[in-house]
Amino acid sequence: MFMTLENVIQEGFGFVTVNQGEVEPLPDIDYFVQLIVYAASKNIPLRNKQPVDEGDAPRKKVMEHLNAVSLSALAASAYIGAIQDLPTLEHVAGRISALPHLLRHSAVQTAGQQLRKATTCHPENLAHEDLRMRVGKRRILNGESWIAVALEQKIARPTAVIELNREVLNRPHGAIVLNHPFHPTLAPFIAALETIVVEGAAGEEAHSGIPWQRVAGKYEIMCPRATNQLQRIAVNGVAGKEVRNGVPWEEVAEKYGITLDEAIVDLQMIIVEGKAWQDVRNGKPCNIVAEKHGITDPGALYILQYMAIDEGEAGEEVRSGTSCDTVAQKWGISDVMAIYQLQMIAVNGLAGERVRNGERCNTVARECGITHDEAFLELQLKTVDGMAGERVRNGEYGIAVAGEYRISHPIALKILETMPVRHPPFGQSTRTARAGIWSQWNTLAFTILLPPLRMIANAFWRLMGR
Repeated sequence: MFMTLENVIQEGFGFVTVNQGEVEPLPDIDYFVQLIVYAASKNIPLRNKQPVDEGDAPRKKVMEHLNAVSLSALAASAYIGAIQDLPTLEHVAGRISALPHLLRHSAVQTAGQQLRKATTCHPENLAHEDLRMRVGKRRILNGESWIAVALEQKIARPTAVIELNREVLNRPHGAIVLNHPFHPTLAPFIAALETIVVEGAAGEEAHSGIPWQRVAGKYEIMCPRATNQLQRIAVNGVAGKEVRNGVPWEEVAEKYGITLDEAIVDLQMIIVEGKAWQDVRNGKPCNIVAEKHGITDPGALYILQYMAIDEGEAGEEVRSGTSCDTVAQKWGISDVMAIYQLQMIAVNGLAGERVRNGERCNTVARECGITHDEAFLELQLKTVDGMAGERVRNGEYGIAVAGEYRISHPIALKILETMPVRHPPFGQSTRTARAGIWSQWNTLAFTILLPPLRMIANAFWRLMGR
């Protein structure tokens, strides 16, 4: 049974939900706050939009009560005395949202008129920016220009202007950017609005295959950031699907008007991860595959060559001992970073094992095709970790060992020079240490003293021959 309006007033503006009939789900409370403030600002007369059936006596009686209620009676409510306070206003909106659908409109109009009366003595409350924003959003949803609303409601704070911009997108008829001569100071907000449009309806159209220029013209999107985003969305949609199906990316780019460098790279990456990679796995060199599919971006070329090394047969051939130069030439690998990756496979594999076991760095590097500076340094460090470092730790002179193993990089030399020497165990003969010292002097004699002695001997024999 319906409660009388007197009971409702005693509840403190507590409009209650009826017990009979099915009640709709509760809408957003903020929506009803907007409706109340909008009704207060426009002073809409109390009325019911939907006609009441003459045969529905209980509902008709309730509507008559609501329409006949006096503002003075509502003012007696404990809540209505401070209705201009936002938390109280939200509370009232929450109670209204619990009403049956047919009663909400009249309740909103009643609350709006009461709000207008409550702020008569203190109009600054109704002029508060938060309430003005609610009024403005309501008007924008009803189709008014957000610029006109902002000027009339005196909304100039940047973040508030952005909120009004966003409200345009919530219109039932779609997110359309209005054609206005925007003031230069609003350019960032217009750009933000266009970006939101791109993420919504405009982006969906570009994704579905409509050329982005046509979409940008329809929604009047002019911001470079937004138009660039449209192109990349197009690549992720129908345009990219056509490239995956084998259509050359140049034709697709021309068809959909894609000119942005990043978007073109996206198209080429689709080929790299699809058709091009299949060709490489079937044994075709990367350079021939790239020329076939029109892959010109350096980054895309590197990814293709890296995939051939990391996941294809090129890396396996290097691991099995084939020279890096031979493998790179066979598979058309020319990118500097890709070549470095290829040579590092050799350094971390057979080449590294060879220098650890005592072979000279220059010999191994030449035979394995290791030419990159960083890769050659890693090879020398492997030598230091192997036989060369072991000899220095046993007491041999670091420079002599470095010369024997052709270690020339300053970092590797520094490690050898500062490497600690093991002391012979307690009670053991120092013969090993002495042999190490003698070996150092012997090496120094042959590497340092022998060349000058040879020069002196040659000069002596020339004099004797005269």
